[in-house]
Amino acid sequence: MSGFVANAYVRVLHSFLQREGLDAAALGIALRETDDPLARIPVQTWGEWLTRVAQALNRPTVGLDIGQCVAPHHFGVLGYVTLH
Repeated sequence: MSGFVANAYVRVLHSFLQREGLDAAALGIALRETDDPLARIPVQTWGEWLTRVAQALNRPTVGLDIGQCVAPHHFGVLGYVTLH
């Protein structure tokens, strides 16, 4: 699989892990918080991270659960613009 995942989704994952009380480092997830809106990670890495989180929580629908954490601030100005 090729492609990239925007850093905004990494910020969403970070919020989700905090909400669930999971330690990213213990799961082998190297979260790099950055304000760079152009930062991104390989989609393969993203898939591996989601798999680890799903296994840790024993929850195959973890993608939907992560989606519930999405907030405008994760996407910077664009997130707030879409509200209006």
